[in-house]
Amino acid sequence: MNDGVLWISRMLNDHRNLWSDKLEENTIYYLENLVKKYIFINREKIRITKQLKQEVLVILEFLIEKASVIGYMLRENIL
Repeated sequence: MNDGVLWISRMLNDHRNLWSDKLEENTIYYLENLVKKYIFINREKIRITKQLKQEVLVILEFLIEKASVIGYMLRENIL
């Protein structure tokens, strides 16, 4: 799961057009569920490791940009 979060984070950084493009149906839903589970399992590790925190924040900022309340709440939870 760590590699998946890293991959998604880098993909979002490298392809900024995704931030404004229309996504496939349920993409945000699945991304929210993935990040929610990842943060639940690795909460302390995310808070301690700066790079990991940055990677998770990229995904959460993307979700917030797509009007995700879950993304906002998760971001507030790890900051």
